[in-house]
Amino acid sequence: MLVFHNISRVFGKVQVLHDVSLSVESGQIHALIGHNGAGKTTLIKIALGFLQPLHGTVEFNGLDTWNEKAGAQARSHMGVLFESNGLFHQLSALENLEIIARINRIDSSIWLPKCEKLLEAVELSSHKNEIVKNWSAGMKRKLSLIRCFIHTPQIVILDEPTAGLDPASKRSIRKIIAEERKQGTSFLIASQDLHDVDRTATHVTLLQQGSVLFSGNMDTFKSNMLFKKFRFSVQQPINVFLEKTKDICDVIESEEDQLGHTLLVKIRPNHELSDAIINEFSMVEMPISLEEVYANYKPA
Repeated sequence: MLVFHNISRVFGKVQVLHDVSLSVESGQIHALIGHNGAGKTTLIKIALGFLQPLHGTVEFNGLDTWNEKAGAQARSHMGVLFESNGLFHQLSALENLEIIARINRIDSSIWLPKCEKLLEAVELSSHKNEIVKNWSAGMKRKLSLIRCFIHTPQIVILDEPTAGLDPASKRSIRKIIAEERKQGTSFLIASQDLHDVDRTATHVTLLQQGSVLFSGNMDTFKSNMLFKKFRFSVQQPINVFLEKTKDICDVIESEEDQLGHTLLVKIRPNHELSDAIINEFSMVEMPISLEEVYANYKPA
């Protein structure tokens, strides 16, 4: 669907993207993660035709997004939300939505029921006739996201969609994304909120200083790290376990509380923790979070 081929970009003497290649396929929620300055927003702007790459191409369903005619056609099938909401603050929620519908020449019989359903889903329906100027940041963000779906795009590109929002608003944003994915919409999401990404994304691309360290399935990203996370009760001899496994794995994180001990370990190459050891210490294996993988990721 959306394919980046060897994208490079320079600002002055600084190269901010280095031969970046990745693809967002139909039905994916593909997250771009990386520290500030990794190149996430620059990559999005190139995809939308706002910035020109030093070299490389971006294609959407085979259309070159930097070809004037083909690019305009490609962008007509995209929804976009940057960090700025871009709302008309003196207008009501419905009026904000109507403007986008008119720009896209979409009849009210099509856009209005769709938007009413999304407003209801995120608890904005009772506020739809209010001027948005005095709304909370979360309410404005949800409305801005709903605007992206008016023209039924094939892909929606989001830049930090949950930045600065409270937990309830973040849940609503995730809900909208999940609902629209069920309708066939794909997503490319640049985010530093690893908790949200972990709950939402099916695929991930990790950027570091403009280079791709990993791009692929989320589960693959986690499993490739050979991490294991275990929970021990207070009765279990944690020191004995550490001594017995010192040649098998390295402790990445260790956390103790009144109820027990949690260990995040990385299994050494060509080693494994046997079922016998796991059973001996009655360890409970716990799921690995994206944040834990991200913090300790080192490319092969």
